[in-house]
Amino acid sequence: MLTKIYDLAFEVEGENIQLEQDAGCGEVIRITLHRTQVALLAEQMGVVRAPLDAEAAQAIATMTRRLNVLRERIDHMAHWLANHSDSRHADLSYEQTYATATADIANEFCHDLPAVLVGLPVEPAHSNAAV
Repeated sequence: MLTKIYDLAFEVEGENIQLEQDAGCGEVIRITLHRTQVALLAEQMGVVRAPLDAEAAQAIATMTRRLNVLRERIDHMAHWLANHSDSRHADLSYEQTYATATADIANEFCHDLPAVLVGLPVEPAHSNAAV
């Protein structure tokens, strides 16, 4: 089916798209593009993002999983120091503050990670607000 956008007509034929445009004086310009050419043009113009290859997707999933594990461990350490340490007999205020600040940094690093990549929660399991 021939479709028109302004003065450009196009028709999709299998893996190709046929473009037609009136050049004036009765002349018609015809161009045939393969779907990969159209995709490359769309990527170059910023219309669509390039798909991740399997290796890049695996690397992102691995780093996401590792960063989430690290965040959970830091969050647990901060919670433990704040609620279960013997701070009455030892001054652990520096350690507690440092652990809480590090947990906040880890939470910030994980904030925009898409949880669907590895199925882990992005939000911390418990809050460090008590520290």
